[in-house]
Parts: sequence; structure tokens; C-alpha cells
Amino acid sequence: MVRHPPPPSSLYKFIPRQYGEALLQRGALRITTLFECRKIEAAGPGRADPGENTKHTSHYVHGGFLRSDPHAVPRPPGIVLSQCYVQGSYDGPDIPAALVEQAWGRAWGLGMAGQIYAARSMFESRYDGPDMFVFCTTSFPSRCLQSRWRSKDGDDVWIEIFNPPAFFSALEQATRHLGQFCGVHQVQYGPRVSTRGVFPEFEDPRWPAVPAAILKPPDFWIEREWRQLWAPPAWPIKPEVIRAPELTKFCRLLREVKSRPQRAA
Repeated sequence: MVRHPPPPSSLYKFIPRQYGEALLQRGALRITTLFECRKIEAAGPGRADPGENTKHTSHYVHGGFLRSDPHAVPRPPGIVLSQCYVQGSYDGPDIPAALVEQAWGRAWGLGMAGQIYAARSMFESRYDGPDMFVFCTTSFPSRCLQSRWRSKDGDDVWIEIFNPPAFFSALEQATRHLGQFCGVHQVQYGPRVSTRGVFPEFEDPRWPAVPAAILKPPDFWIEREWRQLWAPPAWPIKPEVIRAPELTKFCRLLREVKSRPQRAA
């Protein structure tokens, strides 16, 4: 489980001026989707991330027993799966043994009962998560981000959310129709592709444990992103504009921004 610190005292949104004025005056706000963020033509070349909500994990097993049902009658000895390659989809730090065994059983026609020995095997999980609604902010407005996120006409503004808890609470109330609210999360920056079991001493256990919806490549670290997520009741979904006048109480126009942020050690 990933533990997040509370949001900082202020968060920021860089958007075209007309949308900034709509938020400040009427509480109108566009909620986008993760799949929309994958598209360069929709999100823009500085914002788009084609790998949103995806993760690829490979697990190598040098040798060991797996058993799907501890009460099942063991199979006759001698069933050895060598150089087995099984694909699945799972968003978590370790591919669950039950899913591994199910995939193994399907691949080899062994069913779900008994004991199986794995030798020199690889299990691969290519996770492509479902679309979700998302509202993104940054904790560090900078001129570098301005250049990266600038719209085509260049008429953009920074909006400061000076009371994030109150703002997110009001936004949650106004977006109940979008689906299940999944919280406010600090985005983690690390590799989406992880390999386990080859050189354990060099493996970093942090990244496989991070949910795909809040994991972005290191190239995006300068965004210092916080995101609010909703799981819709049905798909497909598309961006929506919501109106919540209460939001106007917790945000204001930011007049001046800082220089390039320094990366944390």
C-alpha cells in the first residue's frame, strides 16, 4: 500500500485563461479522463502520457512448488514445468499465486488441483487499467511548467487552490454522479516496467507496489502532480464539465510563479 502525505497548503492548476475565469467566477471545471490524457492531440505534447494506468511486471521463478488448493490430492510426482511463460494482468507488487496457478493451469491443461513444480519459469503481467475520471494539479508552479504546458494561443493562467481539503471536499460533493470517489493521491515517479527475481539485491520494491493510476515515468517528475480520481460505474467515459459555485471560495488567480524546481534527492 502506498501512503500519501496530506496535500500541501496550496495546489495549482495551469489552464487557458477562459477556463480559469470560468472556475473563479462560476465554479465551472473540466474533469478529464486517464485515456484522454494518453492522447497528444487532446492533452497536448507537454502533458500527454501514452502509458497512463499501465504497468508491466515480470517475475522469474528459478524453482519451487505451487499449490492451488492445500486440501487437494497431490498430483503424481514428476510434473515439472520448465521454461514456462505465462501472461496475465494484475496491478500490484506481486502477481498473486492464485492467478499464476490459474494461468498455468490454462496454459498446460493441468486444472486447479494438486501440486506443481516450477523450474526456470517466467510470469509476466501486462496491466492496462480501466479508464477513470481525473483532476490533476501541481504542488510547484514554475516557468518551466508554463513552457511545457502552454496552450496554442499562449493565453494561460495559474490558479491557486489555497485550501485543498475544502476544495476537494466541495469537488467530491459535486461529482457524485461520476462514480466512486477514489481519493486524492500524490503521483509517484518511477519505472512502469519492473523485473523481479533475477537480481534481488538490485531490485527496488517500491515501484511494483504503486497502483498504475498514480505511477508515471521519471521524465514527468517536474510536474509534482497530485490527482483526484473517480471510478465510473460504466464505460466508455468522456471528459465532463461540472459546475460547483462552492469551489470559487477556495481558489484565486496566481500572479507570479517560481523558477525551475529542484529534484528531490
